[in-house]
Amino acid sequence: MSAAVAPSDDYQPPSRGFGDWISDGLYQFYANSSWLGKGTEHSREHCLYVNERDRNGEAVEMKRSDLPPKPDNCVRVVYTSDTHDCHRELGVMPPGDIFVYGGDILFVSRWYHESTKARKMKDFNDWLGTHVNCPVVVCIGGNHDDFLESLGKDRVKSVLSNVTHYIENNEVTVGNLRFFGSPASEGRSHNRAFQSEDFRKAAQEASKALHAEVRRGGEPIDVFLSHGPEDKIVDLLAPRVHLWGHVHQLYGVTHRETKSMKGSQMVPQGTLSVNASAMDRTMSPTNPPIVVDILDHESAKTSGDNPRFTIGQPNLIAVPGSGIFKRAASGSDAGGSQETAGSLTGSEATGAGRARKNSLAVRVRKNSQQIL
Repeated sequence: MSAAVAPSDDYQPPSRGFGDWISDGLYQFYANSSWLGKGTEHSREHCLYVNERDRNGEAVEMKRSDLPPKPDNCVRVVYTSDTHDCHRELGVMPPGDIFVYGGDILFVSRWYHESTKARKMKDFNDWLGTHVNCPVVVCIGGNHDDFLESLGKDRVKSVLSNVTHYIENNEVTVGNLRFFGSPASEGRSHNRAFQSEDFRKAAQEASKALHAEVRRGGEPIDVFLSHGPEDKIVDLLAPRVHLWGHVHQLYGVTHRETKSMKGSQMVPQGTLSVNASAMDRTMSPTNPPIVVDILDHESAKTSGDNPRFTIGQPNLIAVPGSGIFKRAASGSDAGGSQETAGSLTGSEATGAGRARKNSLAVRVRKNSQQIL
């Protein structure tokens, strides 16, 4: 396990009155009885595994104890997102180099008193210290995490002491991988943290500044971590790997066409797109974490074998329990959401991510009523 770090005394939540205590209890009862489901033994013991350099691009479901040895010159990233108060339903995380969390620690945060939010954050922080098997933890917030937004970037570690790097529209180099992260997202949910026009503009401006730096010869981004799909930033930065969440029904691994700088030219490349939302579309934490082996930054620069996927490779849709991810139909829309789900059966259709080759935002906006 990662070494747990005690929270500092910088943040002291306000005390709850009797009315706050009653209302918080009622909200929690409502959430547990009407919304939140339970994990399964299968999801607590399994993970999905993908190697960035695998030209076949198959993400394989396996027991966490059966993960293959990490390839040379790679960084093993263990990723999950959107646990919505149910992080303990995921069990003990697989071992790796970096644990990444993609936002939405809380569920209906707008309802709770600040002290209740702080208590829930403490439980998440304790879980990071006891259930994560990585020496480094990278985290962003999500639209349900208004507590983090109000706390402010500089004070988050006073509550989330087991987070090594909390990212908010900035870059950080971790384990020889260059990350850029943003908690920005959009949708119709009443949980609107990090979704204001000003915040989304700040995310765009930060990514544009980073893009300009790369065009001037700066180091490219290896991993883009965002809460929502953030297509414009993906197209701008063309990361080798994009880790995101927010849209639970798009859980899975897909290939996305992007262009990146090669010398002074923009050339077609590919981005491995990984959505590890733990919650399925029924708000049950049945989607296991995703383990990604990523070629480290220096090796990716010097390797003659470009680790990026080739353009035109079929999309992959997640089918938990199937062993290997199914390939989506070819074409710009992978057959459409109804046809894709219809080609699967039972629990497969429930857990299947609906892949799209190019702009995921188009599908997100069409299905925005399903975005939490």
